[in-house]
Amino acid sequence: MKNVVAGLLLALSSGVALSGEVGAQDPRLAGSAPSILEVALADTGASYSWAALPYSSQANSHQMAELKTQIDVINQSMNKALEAAIEHRLLSSLEY
Repeated sequence: MKNVVAGLLLALSSGVALSGEVGAQDPRLAGSAPSILEVALADTGASYSWAALPYSSQANSHQMAELKTQIDVINQSMNKALEAAIEHRLLSSLEY
């Protein structure tokens, strides 16, 4: 039993000794070689920034009418489902 505990402590302490400082870069990977993130950003033309870039687009009247129709259909179906849920809960609460 003592050997198992000693082996476990040795395994845990060796991992800590090899890991080094928290947040430190692996010295084998540090240097002049570009990171995978830098290569991916260069390939896609993206930036390091998380800022949202403004996007402007004009919709024509046909697209606006189609959007309004879709919104109306979605609102009607949501209203029906909500009314059914409210009715069900009301009836179930009145049964007690």
